[in-house]
Amino acid sequence: MVNNGFQGRGVTRLTPDIYRVPIEELTTFGGTVADDVISRDGAVILPKGTKIVLLGDSLLQVLKRLEDEGIDHLHVMRSDEVTSDALDSFVESVVSSNMIIDSQIARTSIREVKRLFESLRHNKLTPELVGPVMEMARELVEQILRRPKVLFSVARVRQWDEYTFIHSFNTAAIAGFLVNRMDPRLVEKAVLGGLLHDLGKAKIPLEILNKPGPLTDSEFQVIKTHPVVGEELAVKVGIDDPDILSIIREHHERWSGIGYPDGKSGESIGFLARVVAVADSFDAMTAERSYKAPIHYRSAVKNILTDSGTHFDPKVSRVLLLAFGLYPPGSVVELSDGSVGVVVSSGGEDLMRPVVLVKVAPDGSIVREPKLLDLKRSREGICKYLGWEGKRAL
Repeated sequence: MVNNGFQGRGVTRLTPDIYRVPIEELTTFGGTVADDVISRDGAVILPKGTKIVLLGDSLLQVLKRLEDEGIDHLHVMRSDEVTSDALDSFVESVVSSNMIIDSQIARTSIREVKRLFESLRHNKLTPELVGPVMEMARELVEQILRRPKVLFSVARVRQWDEYTFIHSFNTAAIAGFLVNRMDPRLVEKAVLGGLLHDLGKAKIPLEILNKPGPLTDSEFQVIKTHPVVGEELAVKVGIDDPDILSIIREHHERWSGIGYPDGKSGESIGFLARVVAVADSFDAMTAERSYKAPIHYRSAVKNILTDSGTHFDPKVSRVLLLAFGLYPPGSVVELSDGSVGVVVSSGGEDLMRPVVLVKVAPDGSIVREPKLLDLKRSREGICKYLGWEGKRAL
């Protein structure tokens, strides 16, 4: 809880990362709330871990509420690295946060993957081809490690013939995020493997690869050759790391043994390949294609959970679920008292009780001063899922 006993109006540094900040300075100071901010009646006004920048247009209303409660300052963390406890209490919104992977790194990564594929398509097989992709993988890893809650800073497809390259970047970013939560030592391999997982598609005829509609059975059989072809290409350009080769060959294997090319099952499938399988499927479901509309994140997570234990490693599926919660940011929910709000963070381990920005009062009136309600600290609960607000969660 914030200690309101301090006096004085200036910013004071309390520890190397935590500052005592007057509320009137929050709009320019930014940072992350370091302790729960509690009202006089015990309600959570701002949960620990709240990113000031994520309050957006609501910040002025929050400041007014703090002033009305007699709170004249907050303890704020200012650091690229924050405690896991703080992060878990307020997951950055994957659809509204400005703290995304650097756009130039994203563009360069996609361009280098595209260049590699085009070279392989024209039979230019040299070890030098992989160097720039490996360098971009390292830069992408740095972004993921610096902001471990930046979940899916994904580029959406604008040209159908670029889908494979953008999808490779997205899969790498998602896989790196998941592995960072499971075994941080393997993040770089996960990212590089994600960038290269569809390498074999460089040898798939473009009329099949970019077909604007469902594939025939014979066309799908051609597509199913890409893991083996990709592994062969990777070896030819000098990739010999067994974990990377496993990702390329095994990312379409399935937990129950119904995948391809080898019909492996369970833990006989490489760990990183099992992670990339989840990342690959998640991005494919949430991407727009000429023959299908994207589904939103909640539905994609639900689909992966449905296939957990058959298609996907249950442990990896759970990491994805914990990252989003049952109600990912942007979910519109009705609470047990009849009020309506928008989920702005997951519930951490308690998937049923996220942090909600209440916008509609129990009597149906619009809340003039929307408040953040941490359901883990409230008697209220979610009784109904009403939909998804889209790209703004605040």
